[in-house]
Amino acid sequence: MGSDSGGNDAPFPAQETNRPHLFRAGGRSSIRLPEEQLFKREERSTRTEIAGALRDAADQVESGSVHLESETASRDVDIPEAPRFEVELERLTDSETGEQRYELEYEIRWTR
Repeated sequence: MGSDSGGNDAPFPAQETNRPHLFRAGGRSSIRLPEEQLFKREERSTRTEIAGALRDAADQVESGSVHLESETASRDVDIPEAPRFEVELERLTDSETGEQRYELEYEIRWTR
């Protein structure tokens, strides 16, 4: 995938968040388990490069085994036959500047 010389393009090391996350859903408070980030890669890419990466990821998910790789780390993970799949589009607006940022996320999750 292509890379931009901006400072946000480097892969990030795994990091752990030790405190539980509290969130409200439907008027009820719930405690989420602490997160441990096992892999992250973020880089500027063209739409064509992103589409190619998503096609490759789709083939790997279908096979049941996904390989993640960056310049500094790699990870392999087995995907169960019927995980939960979520698609989310968010718009975040800076309260001071009014600048809007959009995030389109595809998430696969499961429990062991």
